[in-house]
Amino acid sequence: VLHSWEDRIHNQSLSFDTFASQVLQVDTEIIASAGKIKSLRAEHDKLKSRQDAADQSIGRVLEQQDAMGRLLTTLQEALKAQTPSNEAAKPTRIHQMSRGLSIQFAELDRQADDLTKETQAAQASLYSEPLTTIVRILDAHASALDSMQGQVGEMVDRIHQLQHRL
Repeated sequence: VLHSWEDRIHNQSLSFDTFASQVLQVDTEIIASAGKIKSLRAEHDKLKSRQDAADQSIGRVLEQQDAMGRLLTTLQEALKAQTPSNEAAKPTRIHQMSRGLSIQFAELDRQADDLTKETQAAQASLYSEPLTTIVRILDAHASALDSMQGQVGEMVDRIHQLQHRL
């Protein structure tokens, strides 16, 4: 009888040891997974803040583009207001230059859009990280805005020169 109990207790002890080692393995996996979750959460927070910064930059680029459009519209209206009414039917040299510049600005805007689309396509195929794509797009927009602003400055200078000639 004692030998039988001893065998049972020994078998239960082995069974308990097996179960305890399985529980330990599961606990270890849970702890490792919790660590991975923490690191992923930290990385997510970091990426989220970078995404927010990129969104703000895109918003500023959009505001700058809108301001450039309003500036161009204001310049066109100022030129129209300065034109004598009896010569309104004839396009003057200044108006022709303004139209030419407007067409150039429209073409630059179209080229900037095309460049953005091409950049997005290239980035999608070359880079897997979405923030890299956003940075490249922002760089393209910033370059286009710098170019447009330089041309607007040149146009304003030309308009002032033409006004002084008249």
